Amino acid sequence: MKSLNRFSVLAALLLVCLLCLASGRGFAAFEVPHYKGYITDNADVVSPEIEAKIAQIARELDNKTNAQIAVLTVNSLDGTPLETAALQTARKWGVGDKKANSGLLILLAVQDRKLRTEIGYGIEGIITDGTSGQVQDEVMLPAFRAGDYGIGLLNGTAVYADRIARSYDVQLQSLSAEGGTLPPPVQEDRSIPGFLIPFIILFFFLSLFGRRRHGFFGGGYYGGGGFGSSGGGFGGFGGGGFGGGGSSRGW
Repeated sequence: MKSLNRFSVLAALLLVCLLCLASGRGFAAFEVPHYKGYITDNADVVSPEIEAKIAQIARELDNKTNAQIAVLTVNSLDGTPLETAALQTARKWGVGDKKANSGLLILLAVQDRKLRTEIGYGIEGIITDGTSGQVQDEVMLPAFRAGDYGIGLLNGTAVYADRIARSYDVQLQSLSAEGGTLPPPVQEDRSIPGFLIPFIILFFFLSLFGRRRHGFFGGGYYGGGGFGSSGGGFGGFGGGGFGGGGSSRGW
């Protein structure tokens, strides 16, 4: 009888968990909008003039390199995590070259006051997570806090496009055209945070100890799996499983 009661309790708990998971999925109601071009302003917060300027910069970058930038604004994510919505959009739209995975998506949720830059792994060496975070903090968010979403998106697009174009050794005329807005270049801080140093030292000694135990010096080093396993790899905007980088902000 006691076993039966325990089984009933466990079954009830399992049912509650399943219902919670199901209800959680129900709240995640974000649907990827129809792709309208380099900028899809579904929140209607960008003037036609600035929208045209963003499209001009993105189009020139697309024509002169194999990298693409897309901008999406929405009113709300309807409870969907920001990173999930950005990934879904990046994958469905296929931003960037399919083989090079050279896409960048800027997603702005106005009512949620959230911003995400999603980066295809093919250009994450050009636009690192740290770089995108700086662009958001120093270039985009100040304009958003002032209620000028168009200028923030234009400036962010300009900085990203300029950095990508320079890596391809090309110049974008749209950035120097009359009326263009290009903030100063963002200098990425590549220093190691102080709080990480003890962990790095600990990891080094643990790795050395592990190698000794597996006979690293005696020819019997264990060579299985690891962080850099070649059996998969990340995908990108152009298809496959996306897994580049990016950064998120709220204000």
